[in-house]
Amino acid sequence: MHKLFWLRPWARASFVGPPLLVAALLPWGLAAQGMEPLPDPLALGVEASATDERLGLKLEAWAQGMDLRREAGEAERLGRAVLDFRREWPVGDGERWVVSDRLEAVEYQGAADRMDGTRRNALRELYFSAQAMPSWYVDAGRINLRQGVGLGYNPSDYLRENAVVMRSSQNPAALRENRLGAVMVRAQWLHDEGSAQLAVLPQLSDADRFDDDTWALGLERTNRQGAALLRLSPRTGERLAVDFTAFARDGDAPQMGSNLSWTATDALLLQLEWSGGRRAPLPTVNAGTTAADERWFNRLAAGASWSSPWGPVLSLEQHYAGDALSEAEWSAWRTATRPAAGRLGALRQDLQERQDLLTRRYGFARLGWDRALDLANLDLSAFVRRNTADGSAFWQAEAVWHASERWDLGLQHTRSTGADDSEFGAAPVRATVALYLRCFL
Repeated sequence: MHKLFWLRPWARASFVGPPLLVAALLPWGLAAQGMEPLPDPLALGVEASATDERLGLKLEAWAQGMDLRREAGEAERLGRAVLDFRREWPVGDGERWVVSDRLEAVEYQGAADRMDGTRRNALRELYFSAQAMPSWYVDAGRINLRQGVGLGYNPSDYLRENAVVMRSSQNPAALRENRLGAVMVRAQWLHDEGSAQLAVLPQLSDADRFDDDTWALGLERTNRQGAALLRLSPRTGERLAVDFTAFARDGDAPQMGSNLSWTATDALLLQLEWSGGRRAPLPTVNAGTTAADERWFNRLAAGASWSSPWGPVLSLEQHYAGDALSEAEWSAWRTATRPAAGRLGALRQDLQERQDLLTRRYGFARLGWDRALDLANLDLSAFVRRNTADGSAFWQAEAVWHASERWDLGLQHTRSTGADDSEFGAAPVRATVALYLRCFL
């Protein structure tokens, strides 16, 4: 199937379900009026919220057409409705509650007008925060603890595995933002000399399968093993930032990580993210792996971002995972026939859930241009991820028109390129075009 289908009108029946679901949940969000908005979720440390009259709600409606590489019963069009809620509110002196939730409803339609749909709620964050004493803060609950300076790959972001439940975008920044947090107790110490953070995660599930029910909490994704994370961030000056992380999880070897960011000039930012530890390599086509195969491997994301004088920001990165497949090992997988082909599909699905690399080296580039073409309301962005072992690539481009403070209109295009047996060239969807409307309340 090589025809790119036109986006369907909003009034068509297959889009009725998601908007109605959003409308049904709107009163729940309106009840949050008067709460304080969340601070920047990627900011280091604890920040006070600014006063804002908004409710913390974001509503989205999507229409998307897909160009399929082969006709195998897959959907050719989809409609998506999203209700996104983020708020915090104070409950005492230095105390606050934080809630972050995302409900998505998706309906698919194929060539024979066969319709199918899915609904999924992701309780990303729900925690209580208190200032125990000057410079000390304690948080308890479900927290989306993100880390890493890389734009396209974060080897030191140890809590990313299995945390994404719905992929409305392949943008790495969106995946970090919309994933499930882990239940933990976190202590933070902030000082003029730097900061320290200790998070302890209990085991809350022993399920060996993911629960895909609409209202599932997903604890088997985030708290299937007990774990602990320690991060130290000494103050190093205005242009240099560095942190050191140690991570331990039941049943796995300890991992170490570090992030370094250096503002070389006012227009050039250099970044390096590293993680190292003992782990098993990915299985080859002729052999699996066991705990006996574990050895030390390094993972890296190194890059630079340049802010041009005329507006666009260009970022380039190289990604490396020593435990991933070598070029020769990947070539052997590509020529394999059944049943090895079935095992390869399971391996790729597992790597997608863990957000790990299939082969050892990738290139990543991103171009962002806010207020593009001297238009204050237009933002343009695009990124590409390329597998250097087989030359395949995934591309995504997006244009957003900010019609007002509350309304956005966006156009998104994705494309995967490469040989039929390559990583991205084998994807069942060759390209997508999506139009979406976003409202902030």
